[in-house]
Amino acid sequence: MSWVEKELKRRIAAMGHEPTKSLVEREDLGAQEAPAHIRLLWRRVEEANEELPAELRLQREEHQPDRFPSELPPFPVALVADNRACLGFTEDGIRYLWPRRTAGKSNNFWIRWKADQGYVVSRRVGGSMGSPVTAEHAFDATSVDHMIKCLVMGRRIRTGTLRPGRFLFIWPRR
Repeated sequence: MSWVEKELKRRIAAMGHEPTKSLVEREDLGAQEAPAHIRLLWRRVEEANEELPAELRLQREEHQPDRFPSELPPFPVALVADNRACLGFTEDGIRYLWPRRTAGKSNNFWIRWKADQGYVVSRRVGGSMGSPVTAEHAFDATSVDHMIKCLVMGRRIRTGTLRPGRFLFIWPRR
């Protein structure tokens, strides 16, 4: 349970009302199509952003290709942080872009749906642009709040923090 959900539950309990189910819980998960699962996860990402106070919300941008690196396709919808890091929605996945380039492993990743594995995080770890070497691991859908928190605070989302059953050590930067 996230810090936002805990706070919302506490406030609802103080008012004496029963909490309503989130959009993700109400959605029918019977369809095994990847786009349906990705849309469902994206709705959860947007819900988590909307739950934040207006001062902290990420900017929602729709199809503005001049704002992103030219070698990447424009996202139909993106949630963009102040430092230009973003989560972008496409029909086949959710893309995370970190604005600073590195020579080694990529800081960018995809979250995709695979029928046999569920949500997976895929990241380039080596190789050339012609034949990149990628690493994949399972994605914990409850880490959506962590992703939003990192974007709001201007921190890079590390793929290790998105794994199920993770134990987070977040060291302060100096």
